[in-house]
Amino acid sequence: MTSTPDSRPSATLLLRLRSAPDGADVYPVDITLDGEGSLTAQATVPADALTACESSPWEYGRRLGDALFADAGLRRALAYARGLAPRVSLCLQVDAPSLQDLLWERLILVDGGQETVLATDSRVALSRRIPSETPALPPGRGAFSLLLVLSSPVELQRTPEGSLQPLDVSAEVSALREAWTPLVERGQLRVTILGRLEEALAASLRQAGYDVDSEPATLDAIVDRLDSVDSLHLIAHGTFKNGRATLLLENVEGGAAATPEDAFVSRLGHDTLRLVFLQACKSAARQPGALNVMSGLAPKLTGRAAGVVAMQDFVRMEDARRFAQAFYDALLRSGNADEAANAGRRAIYRPDSGNWAIPAVYLAPKATCLWQPDPVLKAIHELAKKFKGRSDAKHPFPIEAIRQWPDISSKMETSPPGPRVRIRDAVDAALCPPQGEGSAIVVITGNHGRAKTAQLQALYVHHAGQLQRDSDRLPFYVHLSAIPAGDEALEEVLAEGIAL
Repeated sequence: MTSTPDSRPSATLLLRLRSAPDGADVYPVDITLDGEGSLTAQATVPADALTACESSPWEYGRRLGDALFADAGLRRALAYARGLAPRVSLCLQVDAPSLQDLLWERLILVDGGQETVLATDSRVALSRRIPSETPALPPGRGAFSLLLVLSSPVELQRTPEGSLQPLDVSAEVSALREAWTPLVERGQLRVTILGRLEEALAASLRQAGYDVDSEPATLDAIVDRLDSVDSLHLIAHGTFKNGRATLLLENVEGGAAATPEDAFVSRLGHDTLRLVFLQACKSAARQPGALNVMSGLAPKLTGRAAGVVAMQDFVRMEDARRFAQAFYDALLRSGNADEAANAGRRAIYRPDSGNWAIPAVYLAPKATCLWQPDPVLKAIHELAKKFKGRSDAKHPFPIEAIRQWPDISSKMETSPPGPRVRIRDAVDAALCPPQGEGSAIVVITGNHGRAKTAQLQALYVHHAGQLQRDSDRLPFYVHLSAIPAGDEALEEVLAEGIAL
């Protein structure tokens, strides 16, 4: 079997760790690449030795990586997958009960003196797979719809320092708005917010295109809204005691309503959501030593959603916000939950802390891609992001222009001086005038060295940011100098440039 690098956009490498025979530490590992064929390797995983170094995330990650990838077959499989595609989804299906409690998000691959933290890597995305008989939902298309729930019972306003504190609702919403608002404005994302928001914040959100229901975050209110959305994002306090997770929701008066995991899961319907994001401490915790792969809230939810993001331990609120912001920025750009989780963990990564390994993503089989971005819009925004990274396009020299029309001489020395305006304002006014139809073609002319290319790239970024899903205008960046000169009309030349 041969392949060339980058011959496909991504590859999926599934490692299924089965139970060791006779209670030994040597576990059979089934290797599957893109759902085809299967090889078997072995991994010697000393669970007790790993538990002993749990307080050191790096030592734990190195030992876990050395144990999993000691088999040459496993290393070759990962190397082959990485050579096959620019992005690899590394999926771990841990069937062995004795390996369920391991902190797989700390996994570090040591290869040739180079260390790769797989849960934060940009080329290899790590996720946990949960076996399920339920068919996976196909990737969603069109606008991605999401229900954001904020639960902060009134009792938390009176708790002493050091106890559970009320949510900083404004800060939580502001962090997510940075990732969401451009997509909301372009019609790619629809967000409904449920929670007791202050009227000024609610009004600001509605003006920005969000739907806001300023009422208590009760379980009934959440369930009533799930039929019309793709995803649930819940921000609440969570605990894990006696083998069960509990979420702190609200009652109809806004008071505390402790909701056990069984009650929460049973009300979420069956396989109707693409994503459940639990921004709640201990929402991915499990009972130590439990033999059931479904121990804990997050694995149970994979029967109700294609993907689940949850927290394995207590997490700093600031880390949770930064993770969520980066997660959605990546998810709505690529549609891939594991890639988005790695982006979120990179955002909170610090060498002196293991907090980056607290968020975990659980996926149902074949559920890596939760949403299919519009390929044209995706390409436009990727090019805009590239231009935005260039300093001369991000902050172009403030050149003023003189607007000219076809019936006016194009020679600067003989044309009327006219009002001088910024290039962006001149182009916007020509393309989209307040009244009447805009110009079909706008040409920017000027002497060599006048930064026309930088201005054009800045205009591209601007118009890509204003793009609506149902817009009849799409920005394309074309190098006309690469097209041989001929007698074609300008429209034909532009069409040829777009085709290239």
